Amino acid sequence: MRLKQVPVLVACDRQGNLIDAVLTRVSSDELYRHLNGCIKLETPLCADAHLAHELVSKRLKVVLKEIVSSSKIAVLEGVFHIQHVNGYHSTLKRWINCTLCGVATKNLTKYLGWRRILSGDSLSKATFIERIAGYWALN
Repeated sequence: MRLKQVPVLVACDRQGNLIDAVLTRVSSDELYRHLNGCIKLETPLCADAHLAHELVSKRLKVVLKEIVSSSKIAVLEGVFHIQHVNGYHSTLKRWINCTLCGVATKNLTKYLGWRRILSGDSLSKATFIERIAGYWALN
């Protein structure tokens, strides 16, 4: 049985800010809906080659630094790459598929939030567990 693959947007910057979202499909409209207001005009958008990325960069009025995986060039101009996003995406998939043994699509947004909290510097795993335990104690 082949599992349904659900597209997930993952975007991050060098300061550790992270955006993730469950998409119904990969389209410039969906990407724009999630990225609009999150990327400064002077910030280039680094992404793999996809027509939706080209269209959304134009709508956001940002420069697109397109990484074409088939070209074997992983870094453009010595600084632009998508390795952090690919690493996070890989970790996310491993966590969902191996640690959690899969999740229901209807709950995927909640799991993305959980992973984001566990990955962030602002909240330690111990603090997160304390908060969850406190929530459970109240309910």
